[in-house]
Formats: sequence, structure tokens, C-alpha cells
Amino acid sequence: DRLAARVTAARAGGAAIVQYRNKSAAPALARVQAARLADLCRAAGVPLIVNDDARLALDVDAAGAHLGGTDGDLAAARA
Repeated sequence: DRLAARVTAARAGGAAIVQYRNKSAAPALARVQAARLADLCRAAGVPLIVNDDARLALDVDAAGAHLGGTDGDLAAARA
């Protein structure tokens, strides 16, 4: 709820895009958080980008993923 409130406030303040980034979250928590943010962002017409996890981005129907050189196969993520 706290994360959702912060994203809602950021959106109200003019945020044009949101990135979900929680490197310490367990996979189950990351999925719950990212899904909630994806819903909020879709309702607000704001793209959500998931950091470091193309699979999670796909699972929550995010607008995209931010991947670095060690975050998996970039060609596979694009596909």
C-alpha cells in the first residue's frame, strides 16, 4: 500500500513514467508489487518499466523492461 501511495503521489506530481526496481524483493513479493503498480500505471495512462527482469515485465504486462549487460539474453527479451 505504501509503494502504491508513493507512485500515485508521483503521478499526481507529474511523473510521466514509472520504473519498478526492488532488487531485494523475493520473487513472489516482486510479482505482487509489480502487478499492483502495473494496474495503477495503466489506469493513469503512465508506462511502467520493470528493472532487470524481462519475464516479470511480461507477466504483469508492463510497458517494457530495463535490462543491463548481466540481466539475461537481450535477444530473447526482445522476442
